Amino acid sequence: MTAFMERAWPTRLDAKGDTQTAKGFVPYYWLDAGNGEGASLGVFKDKAGADESVRRAAEYVKEHLSKLLTQKPEIIEGPIKAHD
Repeated sequence: MTAFMERAWPTRLDAKGDTQTAKGFVPYYWLDAGNGEGASLGVFKDKAGADESVRRAAEYVKEHLSKLLTQKPEIIEGPIKAHD
């Protein structure tokens, strides 16, 4: 990931509310995988909210970050199972 993406991606999305205002939003995380790669993780109460967040994020990436990406972002979705 470039230094620009480290600064712009999570901050800009959070500042705009693109992920946080989607229906059912719980938390959002940015994971730095190293070697110029990373992943974002959004948790929502339902699939409709997650789908809306993906649509908003895709618009943001297309408008602001598309020239920085070397490959198309991959979307992986599914239920979260966690134990206390």
